[in-house]
Amino acid sequence: MALTKKAKVFYVFAIVIVLVSVAFLVLNALLFPNFLVHPVLNAVALTAFAFSIASYIAAAEAKAPVYFMLGGILIGFVLLYLLIGFFPKYWWIAVIATIAVWLVTAFSSYLVAGNKTEEIALNKKPEYESYDKRMEKKYADAEVKDGAELPEIKSFKE
Repeated sequence: MALTKKAKVFYVFAIVIVLVSVAFLVLNALLFPNFLVHPVLNAVALTAFAFSIASYIAAAEAKAPVYFMLGGILIGFVLLYLLIGFFPKYWWIAVIATIAVWLVTAFSSYLVAGNKTEEIALNKKPEYESYDKRMEKKYADAEVKDGAELPEIKSFKE
């Protein structure tokens, strides 16, 4: 299966994200071992942030609400991690900020990408045929086939 140019770019971008996160993990462990919670969690947060950016780029290109929501969920978790890491006493502010980011992301994904499922659910597409029309067509085709003359079967006795 041949990959498209866009898919190759995203694969390369994903590999770069992982390599940068591993390098950040090593540097964080060596230079700043007590920064935030743990170097591994810092690298995971960096990876989630980078993938959320990639998700937003893909969403803007494809106008796909799923990518917007994926990016928003990842950004929300990164924000939660950072706020709790920097201000552990005020964890409730971090939770409220995360929920706010998720709500803004949901609303913006609806505004930017639109509700594409509405057309499908309400059958607004011009090429859509209702169930009744499809069944009528099916039975009409079957009647045409039934109405055709059957070939005469000759007996072997004659």
